[in-house]
Amino acid sequence: MQFFVCIENNLLDERFIMFRQSLVAIAFAGAALSAQAVVFTDVYDPDPDISVNGGWIYFEHNFDTTLGVIDSASLEMSVSDIDWDTDVLVSVGNNWETVGVLDGTTWAWDTSTYTYDFDLGTSMLQELASTGSLQFAFQESFSSITTAVYEASTLTVNYTPNSVPEPASLALFGLGLAGLGLARRRKYQA
Repeated sequence: MQFFVCIENNLLDERFIMFRQSLVAIAFAGAALSAQAVVFTDVYDPDPDISVNGGWIYFEHNFDTTLGVIDSASLEMSVSDIDWDTDVLVSVGNNWETVGVLDGTTWAWDTSTYTYDFDLGTSMLQELASTGSLQFAFQESFSSITTAVYEASTLTVNYTPNSVPEPASLALFGLGLAGLGLARRRKYQA
């Protein structure tokens, strides 16, 4: 009689250990499946650099809207030889909105490269989400001739990816569960 009780306690211990291991595996699987914010960058670097001489310079950045929901976005620009304050505009619908201003110097011989970061506003994010692209432009403030040189720009988009179940992953997960069930069944039949 005592021998039978020891075997039964052993089986309960093994079941409890398997149950704990299953809970840990499920917790890790859940953590792996949770949505994480992802960063997307789109770089536009014209070669040769574009000189802004009193007219408009247009450049465009794109984002694949099927990737997910946009949380935030920013524009980083590298420009040099800024002699006057220069507005950076973005097209939203049929209107142009100011993203920011490139601060100019009064020194015509200052050819240093400056980097500017601009956070995009709500209407700009909505435009990006609906069209998948944003068109930017330089405009000279105070209606003077500008000599800024556009070197490069980077659009950085923080987004939450859309959850798409992957059939192969689900099939492998199902096969793994079936394998665990079969292994457990064989173990207890033996």
